Order: sequence, then structure tokens, then C-alpha cells
Amino acid sequence: MQSRRSFLGTVSVPAAAALGLSIRPVELRATAHDIAGNLRKHPGTASALAADEDFWFEVAKAFTVDRS
Repeated sequence: MQSRRSFLGTVSVPAAAALGLSIRPVELRATAHDIAGNLRKHPGTASALAADEDFWFEVAKAFTVDRS
């Protein structure tokens, strides 16, 4: 039996193509590169960064979290 997740994954790509939505990995890489550059600017040791909420906010922007 096919799961809902695999069904939606199978259907979503053709649906997005039919709607004219484009997937732009180059733009995604540029965004990830910018985020990595911002992370390098945070000063401090590893233990200090572990408690730095501003640092982890930038890290969280680099990922898509599935909260389902």
C-alpha cells in the first residue's frame, strides 16, 4: 500500500510543472551560501555559540523543518 507521503511526493512534481513553477537549485545554493557566510561572522567559542540564540536562528533558516 502506498503511503500518503509517497503519493503526494509523486503527484507534486508534475503538478508544480503544470502550474509553471520552476525549481531553481542555483538560487537555493546562493541562499545557503549567504547563510553560511553569516554564520562565519558570529564570534566566540563552540561552547559560547551553543547557547547563542542569534546563531541558531541563522542555522534554522538554512533548513526546512517538517513539523507533521
